[in-house]
Amino acid sequence: MTEVPDITVGLRVPHELPGGAAGLRDFVARVEATGIDRQVASLAALAPGRLVFGVGLGGEDPAELRACGIDPATRGRRMDEALAVLRPLLTGNQVTMRGAFFDLDQVRIAPAPEPRVPIVIGGRSDAALRRVARHGDGWLGLWVSPGRRRHARGRGVRGEP
Repeated sequence: MTEVPDITVGLRVPHELPGGAAGLRDFVARVEATGIDRQVASLAALAPGRLVFGVGLGGEDPAELRACGIDPATRGRRMDEALAVLRPLLTGNQVTMRGAFFDLDQVRIAPAPEPRVPIVIGGRSDAALRRVARHGDGWLGLWVSPGRRRHARGRGVRGEP
């Protein structure tokens, strides 16, 4: 992934987490340690203005989530809290949070990526659409019907930035 910006000048560089429960586990665990935000900031520096960061819950099999140490009932709330941490970190703000899943004390990423990295959020449920409206710059609606896409647009959700 880090070589892509070197061999192209016009290509947008998508960065998505590994799919399935491992992706959620990796995202949730690494945001707490301010790891994924540093990776995004580093990739953004290599491809200024071209990085699009994509996230999604993945892992629709509850057994897969439990195998990764994640209670399936908490995956949406974990993602909401993680996104609430990620956005300010990627804009260079200091974050202190005492949440249900994260405990951060005066964490900051410097330098913050310039320009701001758009976050595209995937999902098909109404909860995913609300998550996009609260935290996202765009929606990645995979495997959705044209009717579902119209429903999402009617709620003010748009596709990729």
